[in-house]
Amino acid sequence: MPKFAILVLSSKRDPYVSFRRAQEETWVLDAEREGIQVFFTEGVGENIDPNLYKNIDVTENMGTIEVDCSDALKGTFLKTITSLRYIFSFYDVDYVLRTNLSSFINLSQFLKCASDSCFNDTTYAGVVGKTRTLRELIYINEFYKLSTLSSFCDFWARTVNFASGAAFVIGRQKFNDLERAKRFRNFIDDVGIGYHLNVERNSIQDLERFSLSRQDFQEDILSSRSHKIFLQNNGFHYRCKNTNRSDDIQLIKRLGEYF
Repeated sequence: MPKFAILVLSSKRDPYVSFRRAQEETWVLDAEREGIQVFFTEGVGENIDPNLYKNIDVTENMGTIEVDCSDALKGTFLKTITSLRYIFSFYDVDYVLRTNLSSFINLSQFLKCASDSCFNDTTYAGVVGKTRTLRELIYINEFYKLSTLSSFCDFWARTVNFASGAAFVIGRQKFNDLERAKRFRNFIDDVGIGYHLNVERNSIQDLERFSLSRQDFQEDILSSRSHKIFLQNNGFHYRCKNTNRSDDIQLIKRLGEYF
């Protein structure tokens, strides 16, 4: 069976510390009991240029990969690709599951996928998204970098297919393909990976995701037919993202109790 690790895009800022604690007390604890390496990655500097990913300081400290980059939104691409490079360089794994702090991973379901060889070193998988580059540059306030009319037109026309960053799987060989880019342009990390891999939509292995709200638990959604179908289809990722983020922390804890 191909070997893997899990990487959580994390942050030292509030309220994200509470999200990490909820994960460490639930599915991360389950992973550690199975001997699975789980890393949290955090930015501890100011750099945002993804082209620095081979040359900035990286420190591993008690399961945390600390990267000399911004911990803010603009630093996510640099933080992710630096952390992935670190894992593939120093750990014998074939692929990495990259998720975030608002996610719960049903570990038994994920291990079932792993044992069925759903993923390997060439995998690029996740909930498939599509966007335009101009929209993403505006989102992270880098629109000013489109300095000419031609670059504006090029970016408006460019569609990007990507595996959503809430939880995606990337194999060692696919990451090697990413590293062949001559120069990186800064986006949010999941869009940046899709942009530089320049993949067609049908080349991304589509995964299922179960989104939860506080109301769903009150209605016992996990006993529903839709959830049973999700499990039958090898679903393992639960996305907890509500307007009130404290609800998400409670959802992660509730999922931990349920599974």
